Parts: sequence; C-alpha cells; structure tokens
Amino acid sequence: MNTVEYAMTSLETRYDRIFSPEDDLAAVVPIHTLDALERYIRDRLPPGGFLTAVLSNDLVGAFGAADSTNVEAMKEIIVFIYNRIPSSSWGSKEKVNAWIANREEA
Repeated sequence: MNTVEYAMTSLETRYDRIFSPEDDLAAVVPIHTLDALERYIRDRLPPGGFLTAVLSNDLVGAFGAADSTNVEAMKEIIVFIYNRIPSSSWGSKEKVNAWIANREEA
C-alpha cells in the first residue's frame, strides 16, 4: 500500500468513526442532518439550504431554513461541526464553496 492509499484509508476510517452513531457527538445530531453532513464531507456534495447556512456561519439563514428537529438540535449540530469536521470545510460561504469545488480531492 502506497502513502496515498494509506492516507485515504486512514481518512475513510476516521470518517467512519466520526459519523458513527457510537460517536458521542454524532449521537445527538438528527440522523437526516448527520447523513447530509457525511455526504458533504465525504463526497463534497452541496448540502441543502439549512446546512449551507450553518456551515457558512449564517445564523439567521440557518434558523430560517431549519425544520423543527434541527432548531431543537442547533447547538448539538454546531458542536459536532466545530469538533468533528475539517475546519477548511466550514466557517464562511467561500470555504463551503471551495470545499464543494474541490470534489476531485474527495
């Protein structure tokens, strides 16, 4: 196994652990939100309006687009993002767009 293959395997293993229901932070995030975050991180697929707003630090947009489940879990979602996903994938609209644009690196 070459270094790139090892790095990808390690990354996939890390993501498997991060998005597992056994992860203490993942366990409190609504499953449909966790699934969308996983697709965004693993495959760099654009999330819906709610997660795009959260990832872009758009508080008003996030609450405006959230369903009732995500409104109730907003703190947990933000704590999960802050502690578990790469900082290069969130924080501003520009970072979110750059993460999605670099899909070939996924």
